[in-house]
Amino acid sequence: MARQHFTWEMAEDGILLRLHRRKILGSRIVPVDQWTDAIEPQHLFAVGSLLKMLDYDDAAGPLVRHESDGLWVRDAVVASMSSAHAQALDLPSPTSLILGLQSRGNLAQRDFTVTAQWLESTSVPAWRASASGCMLKHGGQTYRIPEPLFSIWHGVALFNKTAGDDDNVRFAHLACLRELIPDGDGEQVSTDAYIRNTKIVHAAAFSLRLQTGKNGFQVDPVLFARKVKDAWAETDGEASISEAESLLPEALQEVFSKTRFPQWNDCRDRYGLGSHHYVYIEPGLQKALSVVRKVQTSDVDTRRKFARNPQAYLKEALADDADTAETVEHLFVATEQYSQRVIDLGIWQPAVLPWLKREPNTWLPERFGIQIGDKRIELGPSDIEPARHAVSTAIDQGAETVALNGQDVPANRSTLDALNALMGFATPIGKDEDDEAQGPDEQGQDDAKPEPVPPGKMFLIVDENYEEVSYHRNLSSRVPEGSGGVPPSLLTSLKPHQEEGLTWLQAAWRQGFPGVLLGDDMGLGKTLLALAFMKWLADIRAQHSLERLPMLVVAPTGLLANWNAEHDRHLSFPGLGQPLKAYGSELKQLRANSGRDVDLGQPLLNSTKLQEADWVLTTFETLRDYHHSFAKVRFAATVYDEVQKIKNPTSQLARAAKTVNADFTLAMTGTPVENQLEDLWAILDVAYPGYLPELKTFSSEFQPDDLDALKRLRAILLDPVGSAPPVMIRRMKADKLEGLPEKEAVAIRQDMPPKQADSYAEIITRGRQASGPGSMLEILHAMRGVSLHPIDPLQAGGIPHDDYIAWSARLSKTFEILRAIAEAKEKALIFVESLDMQDVLSAMIKREFKLPRMPMLINGTVSGDKRQRAVDDFQKLRGEFDVMILSPKAGGVGLTLTAANHVIHLSRWWNPAVEDQCTDRIYRIGQTATVVRVYYPMAVHPAIGDSSFDVKLNDLLERKRSLSRDLLMPPVLPGQDESTLFRDTVGAAAGQHSADEVDLGELDRMTSTQFENWVLRRLQTKGYRSLRTPQTGDGGADGIAVHSTTGQQLIVQCKHRQSRYCNAEPVDDLLRARDAYGHPEARLIAVTTAECYTSQGRERAGRHGIELVARAGLLTFPRM
Repeated sequence: MARQHFTWEMAEDGILLRLHRRKILGSRIVPVDQWTDAIEPQHLFAVGSLLKMLDYDDAAGPLVRHESDGLWVRDAVVASMSSAHAQALDLPSPTSLILGLQSRGNLAQRDFTVTAQWLESTSVPAWRASASGCMLKHGGQTYRIPEPLFSIWHGVALFNKTAGDDDNVRFAHLACLRELIPDGDGEQVSTDAYIRNTKIVHAAAFSLRLQTGKNGFQVDPVLFARKVKDAWAETDGEASISEAESLLPEALQEVFSKTRFPQWNDCRDRYGLGSHHYVYIEPGLQKALSVVRKVQTSDVDTRRKFARNPQAYLKEALADDADTAETVEHLFVATEQYSQRVIDLGIWQPAVLPWLKREPNTWLPERFGIQIGDKRIELGPSDIEPARHAVSTAIDQGAETVALNGQDVPANRSTLDALNALMGFATPIGKDEDDEAQGPDEQGQDDAKPEPVPPGKMFLIVDENYEEVSYHRNLSSRVPEGSGGVPPSLLTSLKPHQEEGLTWLQAAWRQGFPGVLLGDDMGLGKTLLALAFMKWLADIRAQHSLERLPMLVVAPTGLLANWNAEHDRHLSFPGLGQPLKAYGSELKQLRANSGRDVDLGQPLLNSTKLQEADWVLTTFETLRDYHHSFAKVRFAATVYDEVQKIKNPTSQLARAAKTVNADFTLAMTGTPVENQLEDLWAILDVAYPGYLPELKTFSSEFQPDDLDALKRLRAILLDPVGSAPPVMIRRMKADKLEGLPEKEAVAIRQDMPPKQADSYAEIITRGRQASGPGSMLEILHAMRGVSLHPIDPLQAGGIPHDDYIAWSARLSKTFEILRAIAEAKEKALIFVESLDMQDVLSAMIKREFKLPRMPMLINGTVSGDKRQRAVDDFQKLRGEFDVMILSPKAGGVGLTLTAANHVIHLSRWWNPAVEDQCTDRIYRIGQTATVVRVYYPMAVHPAIGDSSFDVKLNDLLERKRSLSRDLLMPPVLPGQDESTLFRDTVGAAAGQHSADEVDLGELDRMTSTQFENWVLRRLQTKGYRSLRTPQTGDGGADGIAVHSTTGQQLIVQCKHRQSRYCNAEPVDDLLRARDAYGHPEARLIAVTTAECYTSQGRERAGRHGIELVARAGLLTFPRM
């Protein structure tokens, strides 16, 4: 019998949960702060999820709260628990009863009601079933009411309480209830035909669809749900909202905007759209849309004025209604469709540079081949479908051979199968010429992250140096030679390398350089050096009566607070003066009108305030969105911190930076070549345009595998020319600079335990059968995952944590290292990529070392404020053992964590520059420890030894780290690195790769392209011929498939998500694809790694007969 158990009792709006520890006589209640230490391992995840909720409230109050002897848990939280978590907390099993819903009357009647009854089956009532809160009593037993039954049951009660209220109140409640009820009868929800066929949607915000025609400029409202409005409000209008997220499908949107909405002079609180579809308009939105309705009947100039600045117009029109005017910014959502239609100024057009090869986002080759006997037939993407058709036709006609690409091949089933198995590209029919005009896919051109501002926004046009040097700055000396030295108001003594850096900056400025690149390693005090230069520059301009100009600092959001703090720490008052914060909520004081420059094609910030500021702090994204305003201001100097943000030379961030009018530019980064050499060119094109040859020539002359060319480039950048200083300096920690501690980095080998070794061997076996780069990448990702742990952390709930640690060589070694650190009462950082592993590791460390709280986590889900609080707390306590767990990308930049003197790289990053950035959180100036230690635990297969993945990856990273430091070689060579690793670990591959059986963890680790390939290969196992669509212009489909026997057609859309919900985007894409590919009868299937689809997605998919496959159905997909 377990030594402890949970009990519960009903409480107001929830339950009271207690943990009891059994004793010889009776039991005692365990305090909540001791739960994680007292419970069994299999209960850890359930308890952890509750404890996390202690920090969260919603509009109704807390989700979970401390009581004197337990936890109060809200009914809704209990209802939403998974069966596994509820069982771990000793809560009742979920009820198996059906919730039956019946309506009386119709929506037009005030006495319309909905009744809810518990049923044994769809026609047999469950007598004496009684619900209270989240629990249901029936047959002498108590059961838990799970979601969505709980929300529907209580939603019915709330609606019926509105009997006698105004129609709009009742309709609002009914709209909320209808959103909860699944379309059709679910497993535990039964509805009558009226409820089932009635669709009510709830509109909370709107955007504008703008069109021109014979009657001039016209505006039509597009409705959005509350969740979009909330997302817009939470980001202060910075979220990128698409019309695809609108509330109504296109057909009903047309009915609303073209037929129903124009019928009345004012907006109504509800509209019938036909076929039992209704839309409810919230009161605030109703008032705003009444203004829109009046604008629609006004003259062209009024409509144009409204369209150019809807929020300002609405505020003025609603000035007498203070409450509504206050929320206008949240009622109106600026979508990309709106801005693309309104503005007719310098529309953003992504540059098409066919000779610039950014890092690819697919491993598929440009041309594809099939092997038939001793013949290899090369086929281009557009050749595949015609070839399949030709072979199929020849087979039907009884021909023995068919000509493909000038060669005769057998017209038989083997040839057709070879074509069917080829993962090629399919192209939608009737492709618009406009699709081609959109330019290259932005994905993969900037770390595979699409930019928030889509094409179609208004950008200033600049001279580009892509194919010729169209713009360069001439040198023109500024002041007499003698000006130099450290500014007297600098409170902090500079290190020798910083003094050298200041002298270099002063010389470059005096000789008339337009700008320079400071490429010092992370943690060498670039911020202090920049502040010293900026203060010197301000003093020298004043001494020589030069025009007073502000200075501009552009940095990632997370670093701006640090810039302000460093300024106050290192410079005596007043320093550079009062900083003007031009980012986030501070923008409100600068905006003359609502919106962004790129939306309206005109400057919206107060340029006078910018020009009169002492120094200005902003982000790269704010500079992009308001570059019209910044471009009007002359700056004495602009400092770009972490300037690798503009490493894509054709990106909008780079374009915006090129519009800044700065007398001198200081670009700073510890990774001047983060991915490829063109990163360096893009940075210099902003700092010193024209110093390097045009981009086309640069890309041709300086290849990453040409060591002589890299040496020549290094000399061009780092060597002085005559009396002129170099355009770039780069000092490394390896140069043993003053002020740095010693660094001991050690790669520690640990033999894999049997379970891990067996799993690794299985992957090696699969790898030897792999074929093609796509399969190779999948095998490498699988080896990388199993080398960390053979069991996905999501599946580790029932495994004692000692066993879970023992099954992983890396984890075992990590805990061994941590025990030594704990004994010394020192602190450590652990970098691990998997968010799920972070959660599990945090719980295990707390339990292992009996910490008062779980170690702090910093990853992409942690907000900037919480991140800074975590850093401050971690830095305060010294002389105590503590651990912080971080994601390499989110925690590797902009954080100072010198309270720790140990770093453990539990998972390795492909890019050594990223890994070094992580280490530099502790290995930097300001570290008080005399030695910092860096650990690389490596899992080594006992039988493979030095050919194990971890060993080979470590060797590769060390080689590239050395070459990157000495020759500015890119730390990542796309294709080459993966091929090297695959060759060194798996060896020569042969045979064709089949659709591997994978677990959910492997699916999560896939890229979006790999996931799409996996889905299409799964269809092949069921007899389908599957084809990939192009990366761009895919018409809304990721793949199409045709069954070899039945001829059934499928159109597939895949969404690789790390979040819980997948929205309606794949549904919208599939509806477009059905028309684009000319297959109106095709089955439409959306597949996602997310846990579920949003209610809007489910509703829309159900209406159009689209099949939805979420996480729970992936491993059994496809079910035919």
